[in-house]
Amino acid sequence: MAHRAHAPGHAALAIPHAGALLAGDMLSDLEIPLLDTDADDPLGDYWAGLETLERAIAEYGLHTLVPGHGHVGDTAELARRLAADRRYLDALASGRQPDDERLRTPWLADAHRGHVERLSA
Repeated sequence: MAHRAHAPGHAALAIPHAGALLAGDMLSDLEIPLLDTDADDPLGDYWAGLETLERAIAEYGLHTLVPGHGHVGDTAELARRLAADRRYLDALASGRQPDDERLRTPWLADAHRGHVERLSA
């Protein structure tokens, strides 16, 4: 499933017979959503990417998440990570500081500051 959430040409792979979603650089328990800050609409692209993944989860009955970075998760973890990423994006969109433990990692805090700068430009 191609989408533009993280970068142009980014994709995820659904493996229906295994019930697995290979999410690429999305739905990490360790990393915040990393936006393509060069895109015309980085937030819109990321939200659309999450919607693409969520449709595939529902359509194919996916129950195992394999992110590119972080830990494998089950159905509950899929839902938790979708919700966490949406909360992060919602905070960015509204200009609020996200309450996200992933921001404790210094390089992710730096990436977040870059998101804020890009979105306020």
